Amino acid sequence: MESIHVVLVDLNAMLSQIVKAILAEPDVRVTTESGHHPDIAMRIANSEPDVVIFATDEDTLPSIGRAVFDRWPRAKVLTIPGDAREAFLFELRPFRVALGQLSPEALLKAVRTARTAPV
Repeated sequence: MESIHVVLVDLNAMLSQIVKAILAEPDVRVTTESGHHPDIAMRIANSEPDVVIFATDEDTLPSIGRAVFDRWPRAKVLTIPGDAREAFLFELRPFRVALGQLSPEALLKAVRTARTAPV
């Protein structure tokens, strides 16, 4: 089973401990980044994350999240604002998948996949 790679950015010590405890599962691997550095987006992207979790003061995508998408578009960005009572998940859209040569079977499969794909 392949691990889900999670990067933590700007979480205070208590929130970091809580998140790590929640994510302490065999299929999840957490890497903690201490905070913003001039090259943090590059460092995050080079680690090829599946999910990047940011502590932020806002409920919108921080600029560093946009930089992560620029360098690693498949990542998901989860933000935890303020008192950590809520969170927001961001994905880069649109998403394109090459389906190859079109056939009736491929068309039907694409439609079924689109219907069941998470939004």
